[in-house]
Amino acid sequence: MPPVPLRNSHFTLDVSGIAGFLGASQAISGMESVHFYKYRRFLGFHNTPGSYNTAQHYGKLAQGPVWDGFFPGNNDEPAIFLGLDGKRGPKYRSIASGTEIIDIGHVGYILAQYCRWHVGQEQQFQVVNKRTTKPINVTIVELEENQGRDMVSSGKVNEREVASGKGEGDAVNGKTENEDDGDTENEDQSESANSKGGVIEASDVTSGTNAKVPIATNLDAISRNAPSTPRSAFETPVKYPANIRSSPWTHALALFASLFSIAGCAVCGVYREWFAFALILLGILCNGIACLLIGTAQISLQHPVPSRHSPPGNGLLDDGDQFIVLKGGEKAVNYVVKGRIAVKYGKESGSQRGFHRIGVSAVLLTTQFIGQLFIIPRSRLFGQIIFLSTLAVSWLSNCSLSSINKEELQMMILLNTLPFSNPAPQQGGVTLNLDKQRSNFTKFEMPSRTSAAVFAMLCALPLKYFDEHLNEQQKIDHIRGVLSSSLPKNTPAWDEWMEHVPKKVEELLRTPLHGDTSILLALPSESKVSGTNSDLLQDLVSDAKYAYDRFLETHKWDIAKSRFVVKRGGSREVQNSYGCLLEP
Repeated sequence: MPPVPLRNSHFTLDVSGIAGFLGASQAISGMESVHFYKYRRFLGFHNTPGSYNTAQHYGKLAQGPVWDGFFPGNNDEPAIFLGLDGKRGPKYRSIASGTEIIDIGHVGYILAQYCRWHVGQEQQFQVVNKRTTKPINVTIVELEENQGRDMVSSGKVNEREVASGKGEGDAVNGKTENEDDGDTENEDQSESANSKGGVIEASDVTSGTNAKVPIATNLDAISRNAPSTPRSAFETPVKYPANIRSSPWTHALALFASLFSIAGCAVCGVYREWFAFALILLGILCNGIACLLIGTAQISLQHPVPSRHSPPGNGLLDDGDQFIVLKGGEKAVNYVVKGRIAVKYGKESGSQRGFHRIGVSAVLLTTQFIGQLFIIPRSRLFGQIIFLSTLAVSWLSNCSLSSINKEELQMMILLNTLPFSNPAPQQGGVTLNLDKQRSNFTKFEMPSRTSAAVFAMLCALPLKYFDEHLNEQQKIDHIRGVLSSSLPKNTPAWDEWMEHVPKKVEELLRTPLHGDTSILLALPSESKVSGTNSDLLQDLVSDAKYAYDRFLETHKWDIAKSRFVVKRGGSREVQNSYGCLLEP
């Protein structure tokens, strides 16, 4: 056997005090990526730094008084721990029911981010000689319209129906329950899955005002020992699209870190550096087992099932600098508005076995830290150098995994899960090409918030439902309620605008060929505003006219779907009442 290098050196590297702390944030962030890649959880077998902080972080996932003693702190839901939940989404307003939620949850947040950064603008029209304040984007999202078919009598959920949002009935863990026809919208509100301690506003559509109502159920306050699937929720298993591919260098670096740790362990064995050998081997096993157990999470999207008699789910998301129009059935819209990410460890709902295993892995990581603290100083300089080298390579691997944009990956998963009106082809419940899902998104840019709000409202109106169920005054009240939730109020100019524009919009909608939109500019002779307020009012009604003109320019009436759709071609079309197409 060759002599041990640096055998006679009197210098030692006492890294035991920092090995359990340095690099912890990268280790935690890197471990969160195990849920986005199919085989990522098998690439954690390397001696990684930050074992103590990693154990304290993930040890809080373990449930029970014993684990709370080992790892004290706030016991948030698993989805929040794993970075899959916890963000607040934009404000939501239902068009037909008037329901308003101050801020929806993480699913709405991810959809809003996707619409902001990844949906390109349609070059349908150009702004010419138009007053411009702050350009606002309006994105139309086409979701599944049908409320869905009944679940099969056997109680099993067909994965293809689940993925497309076509199953109906309260399905909990593969079982179905008869739906109560007496369900009301308020009951659906109390089941809001992602309001995160906010409030739901039950809007009074007759006056355009909002009465704030406390949320009946706050999912953050639900006991972690309760079954993870609420009785009223339907679960869609999350399947990762085939498009998700990590960089080859990321996996190559993780594999290299594992091989380097194993090689370092072997070298220490050859030179009989048994203390370093034992600690490197312990680090490989502890980190690898932790990755395996944390990566076994079963992730699903939970969303309440509405009544069969619910009105159309068309709604409007107000994200400040953009509007998002959700068009589809109430059930499909619930995916975004009331959906929440749920994480389970174990096949049975409420099972604690998976969480206990995570607790055991956290104890092993803590044991690794204690071993490093007391045993590494006993090793000679050569063993300490090898031990420190394995930590350095593992740290580089964790940095590479931490650089992954997890929100981007969640956007891809969301595109694979939401029930779109025109879904891309799937195989085994997995979308083959996510780029084709973009056909369900259309973005326009409006020159001001007023024009954007009117344009978004027109895009979201369920005209067939309004025509069949509401009288003239009720239509005006609904239009006023939607606009008042997105625009200023309680000033002379705005009060006059809120009285004038909804009436003229309703008149145009029921006029053959939509009449002459210049009637929006014709203010009543008994107008109560004057001076500067009068000039402002003229600008605001001009914005409303511009929005209506752009709506007629970019939309046509689809007879088969009985609603407006975005024009996809440049052919000349003639429209009758409600835009029904006639041959020119």
